[in-house]
Amino acid sequence: MEEIGNGWLYENIILRLKPIFSVLAIKEELKRKEMTSVLVREGGGHDVVITFKSKEDMRSNRCKLVTWFQEWCEYIKEWSTELYFEHERFVCLSCYGMPLNV
Repeated sequence: MEEIGNGWLYENIILRLKPIFSVLAIKEELKRKEMTSVLVREGGGHDVVITFKSKEDMRSNRCKLVTWFQEWCEYIKEWSTELYFEHERFVCLSCYGMPLNV
């Protein structure tokens, strides 16, 4: 059974990136590997949503994604209704002219 209107979600793979990697780096790597038929979106926080043309296309390319990005990610999963997204933001701050103990 699929939810009406949300069927496109079943054509997605979710990557939870480690903090040192970015969505932009994923996009560039997929472009370099000539996988241009996918749509890469930010899922919030460290999550990346990769959308394929079909479920079959997603399943046939899943092994490639795991091979390419397993060291970049905490996990790589197909979207499911049980998948939980953590809502978070990753921010880097640079402070100049302040003592380190402040």
